[in-house]
Amino acid sequence: HLDVFCLDQRTFRGANYAGTTEGEPALLGEEQTAWLIREVIASRATWKVISADQPIGLAPRRQQDLDGYGNGDHGAPRGREHELARILSAFKAAGVRNVVWITADVHFTAAHRFDPADAAYTDFDPFWEFISGPLAACAFGTKEPDRTFGATQLYVKGNTVDHRRAPRPDQTYVGWGEIDADGRLRVELRDAAGTVLWSVDLDPADPVTPAA
Repeated sequence: HLDVFCLDQRTFRGANYAGTTEGEPALLGEEQTAWLIREVIASRATWKVISADQPIGLAPRRQQDLDGYGNGDHGAPRGREHELARILSAFKAAGVRNVVWITADVHFTAAHRFDPADAAYTDFDPFWEFISGPLAACAFGTKEPDRTFGATQLYVKGNTVDHRRAPRPDQTYVGWGEIDADGRLRVELRDAAGTVLWSVDLDPADPVTPAA
């Protein structure tokens, strides 16, 4: 029922200040982008889970330091967002369903649902992203989603005070998932004490045969 695709978003990325610049390297590089599209399309697993360094649906706090795809303008794709748009559109064109992204590199936990009905860019099928981190550092404040790809933040938890604190079990986050025999995926966002903060049960969508 499961294939996991692990990405490297550090080795091939362009400079952070160029996150909105057209023609600059994005995060994955051409070879890795083509590999991801090819292998996800070829997968026959019920769920295609993409493990990525960077959250894909967060707006930055500082416009001069864009670490991920989002740039915060909530409009048509610019700069790095073209790479993500290409990936999502390729999945839709091939009839790929049941894609879930798991990401980190932020100091909080969140659940995002992406829907073209709420997006500036609409050539993709709905999907989920679950964010959890860090394993051994203090929590930071949370971020709002970038809406270029229609992200809705259904849950978020981070540092609730205006200063940083030493790592605490209730301020360190992990994600947990389980697939049953029928293909239903349960995702839980937990803290380091094991408390379930938020959960969702996802039923797999039927495969789609792309138009000739």
